[in-house]
Amino acid sequence: MTSQSSRASWGAVFEGVGVSMGSLIAGISFDKIGGSLTFRWFGLGALVLLVVHVVVRRLHERYTMKFELMQNEYRTPTDAIHMLDDDTQPNSSFA
Repeated sequence: MTSQSSRASWGAVFEGVGVSMGSLIAGISFDKIGGSLTFRWFGLGALVLLVVHVVVRRLHERYTMKFELMQNEYRTPTDAIHMLDDDTQPNSSFA
C-alpha cells in the first residue's frame, strides 16, 4: 500500500466513521439530556482525553529517549568523522 492510498484510506475512515459516529452520539445525547448537558459532557470528555494524551505522550518520550540512549555509544569527534567516511570512494572535499 502506497503512502497516498494509506492516507486516503485513513481520511475516509476518519470522515466516514468518526464524523458520522460523533454526529449520531451528539444527536442522541441532545434528544435525551438536552443541549447544555450534551455540551458539558462533550467538554468533559475532551478534557479527559487531553489529559490522557499528554500523559501517554510524555511516557512515550521518556521511554523512547532511554531506549535510544541505550542503543548509542559515545564516540570522540575524530572517531565520529571517520565513521562518516565512505571507504569505497575517496573523499575529494578534503583532498
